[in-house]
Amino acid sequence: MIKIQVKNEKIRLRSQLLAQRERFDPAEKAEIESKIFGYLRQLATYRYSDTVLLYSPIKGELDVNKVARAALSDGKRIAYPVTDPSSRTMRFYYVNSTDELSTGTYGIPEPPAGSELFVENVSVHAMCIVPALAFDYEGYRLGYGKGFYDRFLATFSGVKVGLIPAQFLFVRLPRGRYDVAVDVIITEDGVLAVGKGKN
Repeated sequence: MIKIQVKNEKIRLRSQLLAQRERFDPAEKAEIESKIFGYLRQLATYRYSDTVLLYSPIKGELDVNKVARAALSDGKRIAYPVTDPSSRTMRFYYVNSTDELSTGTYGIPEPPAGSELFVENVSVHAMCIVPALAFDYEGYRLGYGKGFYDRFLATFSGVKVGLIPAQFLFVRLPRGRYDVAVDVIITEDGVLAVGKGKN
């Protein structure tokens, strides 16, 4: 019963937040992005990482492709996800430019076939920028309901970072047993360390 209640509450919130995000003023969004991305580049976690895992922005999400371009100029490698609906899994692949991305699963831009696979090991210091409709103060997120990120993050050992406008930061969001929290949340108001990624 609790599981059903959580699922229904997430569905209700998704609809509400998607509509709220669509009403976002473009100029205000651009200003918020500038502040958030500025805070990100100041993080020790960012400075010491050599790989940044990103996502292709859709449905009014913050344009983290700007982060990708900044990361490349900072001498880092960038990688984007490719999803496999049949196994409901997701793997990241390196690209040298956001221009290499092309429409893939669910209409979302992905790295092309043949791209180098991102593999975690002791020589790779990676951080993952995690997409969400909203985050709460404990680092939990409201995603789009397909579970790809929660499955990936369950085994990812790097620092998980959420970038979100302050109006989409909640005291507590509904969560399920398999939901995975991020370590750091950044809004236009500053940095909130909620886990091991203490800046």
